[in-house]
Amino acid sequence: MITLTPDRLPLPLASPILPSPGLWAARGTLPTAALGARLTAPLGEPWDGGAMAWQALPGALRWRPAVRPLERTLARLRRHRSELPLILTLAPDEPAAISAALDSVALDEMAACLLWEATPKTVRAARRVVGPLPIIAEWPCNSPAPAEALATAGADLLWVGPPRLSDGRRLWGPAIRPLISDGLQRLQPLGLPLVAGAGIASPDDALALREAGAALFALGPAWWVEPALAAAVGVALRG
Repeated sequence: MITLTPDRLPLPLASPILPSPGLWAARGTLPTAALGARLTAPLGEPWDGGAMAWQALPGALRWRPAVRPLERTLARLRRHRSELPLILTLAPDEPAAISAALDSVALDEMAACLLWEATPKTVRAARRVVGPLPIIAEWPCNSPAPAEALATAGADLLWVGPPRLSDGRRLWGPAIRPLISDGLQRLQPLGLPLVAGAGIASPDDALALREAGAALFALGPAWWVEPALAAAVGVALRG
């Protein structure tokens, strides 16, 4: 059993909505020179929790987070101010929750908004609130729901996320890279920029997912993300 503490949040590695590959991080735990933007912990989604190996897919972990209150997330943002762009992550149960969450956030400080487990309703609700701010809609790579509906609802980018199990858990780990690759290839015809949202544990993984259609890249969760790996992936993507 791997237990995540509040300071062990996912650290996505990305080539974000910025000119060059960099790191999206929930906190500045990696060298700031590697950062392209900061990614907040989700407002409304519980991210602290435990993970265990999933026997049916060696190399993957299943994970169900525990509770992270909105107030705690906002306090974290205030403590860790930075000149780096900030990407706000939301995971609302209901579209109406988006407006309530954003009442406490200065949108003019945000570079983009990431909607976790997005639906067309939450994308439309977010668009009404955030205006022209870019919306990144997360779509589990094994989702039966058509991602076209997210694009039609107003998403600017699609984040191809880790597979979702029937009990709500997500699979994380290097073993899910083929699933992420399949998801990227399914979404290529939509013509939107795609984020490889998981499954990268080496530079070769990132390059393979770029071949599959990824324009942006995410490396996490935090228990295998290290500065050396982040730097190596960044070098490979720039090469």
